[in-house]
Amino acid sequence: MCRDLAKQHVDDLDVPAAPDGADGYAEWVQIALILYRVELEKSLRETEGYLSEIPGVLAVFDLDEAPHYSSFYWWEQDYRMLELHRLLRRSAEQAGWSGEAAIDAGGLQRDQTSYHY
Repeated sequence: MCRDLAKQHVDDLDVPAAPDGADGYAEWVQIALILYRVELEKSLRETEGYLSEIPGVLAVFDLDEAPHYSSFYWWEQDYRMLELHRLLRRSAEQAGWSGEAAIDAGGLQRDQTSYHY
């Protein structure tokens, strides 16, 4: 289920799971594994160990080995910011030029929408 949700969220579904070898992972794999980690309710290191011990789970994500736990940390940091930017952009689009205000990245209410997001 996590894999399917992640593939709905990305633009390019056909990217291989690890296109750059063990150092790079497709966006859909990163999102799917973040979702899976949250679903498991495990720490970063526990998730790496869990994935390493159960090769059948790795096969679902088309991976030969589990990503290092530090990869999970960086992915989660990156996606939190990306989602925040998407929400801010959507807020600005909804405000339009009607005189309503949108809250920008600085937390300030502006009279006009920000084109930055």
